[in-house]
Amino acid sequence: MEKCKHSDCLNCESVDVMKGLCLLDEQFVPFDGDGCPRFVRKPKCKFCRHYEAGEEADMGVCGGLGAPYWISGEMIAKTCESYVEKRDE
Repeated sequence: MEKCKHSDCLNCESVDVMKGLCLLDEQFVPFDGDGCPRFVRKPKCKFCRHYEAGEEADMGVCGGLGAPYWISGEMIAKTCESYVEKRDE
């Protein structure tokens, strides 16, 4: 499993490109800082079973919506009807 970062946590909201706001502590956190023990994985394309990583960083292909689409792995998938969380092996 990939290392948990604040930016991948459901309890973290973006403020700018450098920091986020922890909704539990109401404190600023470094966006790419290590997640805490209360980490809850945010639904993002890179965590979906239908996402296949490409050669470029954070770019891949979504195969869950019929035709394959190029997509950023960082895209929030909260409202995606095809999102199925990848299980860690």
